[in-house]
Amino acid sequence: REPTAAQASYFFTSPKTKSLLKQYISMLMNRVNTATGVAYKDETAILAWEPINEGRIPGADPTVLRDWYREMAQYMKSIDSNHLVATGEEGFDQGCPSQYASTYSNRYFCNANAGTSFILNSQIPEIDFATAHLYPGSYGFSETGSAWTVDGHQHILDHSRIAAGFGKPFVIGEYG
Repeated sequence: REPTAAQASYFFTSPKTKSLLKQYISMLMNRVNTATGVAYKDETAILAWEPINEGRIPGADPTVLRDWYREMAQYMKSIDSNHLVATGEEGFDQGCPSQYASTYSNRYFCNANAGTSFILNSQIPEIDFATAHLYPGSYGFSETGSAWTVDGHQHILDHSRIAAGFGKPFVIGEYG
């Protein structure tokens, strides 16, 4: 069950929850890999950190999550300047800004009321590359004929173009 907007907003704005998460981040990044003897913050096998997977605040202003991502990314980089940081987000946006094509069979990913914004989050200076997930069926893209392929392709094109506009690479972090 997804949390209410108030519950989710509390997690992302409460000084106590943010402090607890920062303690966990510090413990994890400073943990020594028992197989290699190297702290995770120095481990060359790690490409990047994500402060959360598929962060959402249903019904909230997307700037709340953007500000949280920035704070957590800054904290991560204060401990570990060797690794990249990404959001781990789904690539949702609010209200289908003009940066997205108008040709989708369904624009759920822009109108999901998920309280997040791919465009805002990708602009964060401490975020090194933009990420999105692609689950065409879950996003309501047509699953018949070529529309499914066309929508999925457009989704990738739009997100990669938006990321490039901020000078960042784009990665599909999950798909299915």
